Amino acid sequence: MAIPDGRLNDEQETSEYDIGIIGAGVAGLTAALFAARLGHSTLVIERFAPGGHLVNIESIEDFPGFPNGVAGYELGPFMQEQAANQGAQFQMGEVESLEASDSYWQVKHRRRRLSCQSRNRRKRLRAKRSLRAW
Repeated sequence: MAIPDGRLNDEQETSEYDIGIIGAGVAGLTAALFAARLGHSTLVIERFAPGGHLVNIESIEDFPGFPNGVAGYELGPFMQEQAANQGAQFQMGEVESLEASDSYWQVKHRRRRLSCQSRNRRKRLRAKRSLRAW
């Protein structure tokens, strides 16, 4: 993923990212944590607050590591900090559009364009009697 610095023009400098994640809810923050931990440069774009809808939950019980429960508005920033400590970067803002091209995704965000190269390929399962759909 590449993100131009500043406004759109012909002479933009770009920063390269391997992985772009839209949304910093529990799933997005978890993906950012593990992607960054595996050494991928990772950018998370969130429009509201880290943790997403967790911020509206007064108490989350039975969550590992919190024997007395934890407030959602506390858990989101904890998760963001953990992902950031592994190298994930964060930007606030709303994604305006997402378009696919032949080899990358184009994301428009705050008058910026991000490009994420598509690396999805079908893979054959290496198991006996696996489906032959591939």
